[in-house]
Amino acid sequence: MNRKAGSLRETFNSLGGLLSVPGTIALGLWALSVPALLLDHAFGSGAFPGFVRIGETTAYYVLSAIATAAIATLGVVYSLVLIVFTLAAGNIGPRLLQRFTRDRVNQITAGLLGGTFLFSIVVLHQTDKSHVPSLSIAFAVVLSVLSVLQLIYFVHSASKSVTIDEEIAIISSGLKIEIDRVTAKDEDGDDPETVVQACRTPVKAARSGYVEAIVEDDLMALARRHDLRIDFVARPGLFVVEGMMLARHSAAADGEIETAIRDAVELVESRTATSNIAFSLDLLIEMALRALSPAVNDAFTAVACVDQFTAAMIGPVTHGLRGHVRCDTDDTPRLHVPGMTVGAMLGEIFHPLRRAAASNLLVTRHLADALLRLDEIANDDVRPLLRHHARLLAEEQRLVKCLDQDERDLETLLSPLLEGKNSAGAHDPSYL
Repeated sequence: MNRKAGSLRETFNSLGGLLSVPGTIALGLWALSVPALLLDHAFGSGAFPGFVRIGETTAYYVLSAIATAAIATLGVVYSLVLIVFTLAAGNIGPRLLQRFTRDRVNQITAGLLGGTFLFSIVVLHQTDKSHVPSLSIAFAVVLSVLSVLQLIYFVHSASKSVTIDEEIAIISSGLKIEIDRVTAKDEDGDDPETVVQACRTPVKAARSGYVEAIVEDDLMALARRHDLRIDFVARPGLFVVEGMMLARHSAAADGEIETAIRDAVELVESRTATSNIAFSLDLLIEMALRALSPAVNDAFTAVACVDQFTAAMIGPVTHGLRGHVRCDTDDTPRLHVPGMTVGAMLGEIFHPLRRAAASNLLVTRHLADALLRLDEIANDDVRPLLRHHARLLAEEQRLVKCLDQDERDLETLLSPLLEGKNSAGAHDPSYL
């Protein structure tokens, strides 16, 4: 069953790009030609105002021009999309192509142009000396006007799609939404040990793939029905191989229970950003690392990524992350699904960027400033983690053998963290 769920999700994802939405719009406009032609046949040309009525020869040239222009422009649109894909893959990151294929502007533009072509062809086919469908031709003209306006907007959108700051902002906005969803706020965290200690019977993966999602509601219903406790080992975003342990439960070995637990895990062959903080984090990290590579050497893109990381981490360093144990209505802990911790998030961000920016003083100082900003608002549980990263950052700078003055400046900047002092107001972005 989980194989079927994963297969259906992958099929939907593949159809959700430049196929399903444009195809639906084009077929919808094509189908709209039928009622339009029926109205023309029912009322005749004389029933419409004079500015709508049109002669046979003019109708032929107008419809031919609209159809020819629509299909030619559709080819240009797809060519531009491919160019944008190529530029984005080379300059920003290849994993952003999933987002570009699902861009509504691209989809609507392709669908509208394709639908305009199909509508015009059908109306042209029904135009002859004995009957000129004036209303349908007028609607084809309206579609051509809409296509021109949509094409203008498409060019505007395509130009923004290769603007790296725009992409960083869009990805970070989604990341903040995902992180806010798992931020603790005022919720009480439950101790996972109450579930983990009760679980002994393993549930193994039936196939390899990425854990796309875990359907917690189905698992809670299963746990209540069989009086179970379920402890998941695999978290969303993790790659599992066939035979690897997915979870454990508290009952004796039971094929029905184990099958139901597997069915609640959606495995896919390729990663997506659906409800997956790690994937969005990796996108921004990839963009920052590409910017810091010798081939690109774009420090300010890395700085922009660090800024967005800092903004996204406000909730976790202030409130922490919510507990990963779900309880039923009588507060009995039933399900433990592991998630990313604050320490893991900080490590995933700062470890690779610290190493990549070791010889780049601008980005290194910006990383230091990010740690100071977060320390200023962090709770007492998170501050030791930030100070640990500050020590690593200072040590990394010593290892690259920079100028003594640069090393002292960085240590002075990080001194509130290195010395365990209050860093409120200590960050100084004047070096930018």
